[in-house]
Amino acid sequence: MAGSLVIAEAGCGEFVRLIVTGPSAGQIWFDDMTWDHLRPGPGFRNWYLSWLLR
Repeated sequence: MAGSLVIAEAGCGEFVRLIVTGPSAGQIWFDDMTWDHLRPGPGFRNWYLSWLLR
């Protein structure tokens, strides 16, 4: 997906993408290849802090 970077794998074909261009830059999106589904998530800072606290 142009304009994004895969920054983590969530397992079972799901990836975490950081949007780096456009109006959603800085937002996390979840890319579920099994269900061919993209869904928006939190901003990078909130996602990263929650990942660190796991």
